[in-house]
Amino acid sequence: MDFFDILLPVVVLGSMLILLALGLEIAWSLAIAATIGLVFFLDQPINQLAYTSWSTLNSFTMSALPLFVLMGAVLSNSGASEYIFDGIEKWLGRLPGGLATSTIAGNAIFGAMCGSSVAATATFGRLVYPTMEERGYQPGFALACIGMGALLSPLIPPSALLIIYGAWQRVSIVALFAAAIVPGIMLALLLMLTVVIVASLNRN
Repeated sequence: MDFFDILLPVVVLGSMLILLALGLEIAWSLAIAATIGLVFFLDQPINQLAYTSWSTLNSFTMSALPLFVLMGAVLSNSGASEYIFDGIEKWLGRLPGGLATSTIAGNAIFGAMCGSSVAATATFGRLVYPTMEERGYQPGFALACIGMGALLSPLIPPSALLIIYGAWQRVSIVALFAAAIVPGIMLALLLMLTVVIVASLNRN
């Protein structure tokens, strides 16, 4: 193995970690580290960076991603997510661990609208966690419900992750959505059942 083959990942990864430690945002740290590797270690001209960036983003399929981000921001800041959660809690609130069960169901519906686990975590963490603390939920259990519920967003269509995977592997997005919807609903139901069982066994 050539010396530069070993040096390249060390320098790129090291520069990224240094930039992150200095407080630079993740996106800029990744971009600068990748540019360093491209310019100093690869036999590619600098215009290859611009071409690769443009060819990746210049995709009809990938144009859905910023719309997902916009939808998540609208739901999070408009108060619509609160109405969704309040409606779900009226249906599921009487179950053991009703608030936690409603959190899982709310995350599933939220994911079906924006497809972003980060947006779901931020929204329900701000919306639900203080209420769960007030009602005596253990912090670990409350955070686990919010985190596991947010993981439904990349699975339940429409999913940003499935769009990226389909565009990368040239797989039909519609086929991926059709294949993911049943497992996503089943996983949501199983998580809700788990919450009900745990809450029934631990009334404290």
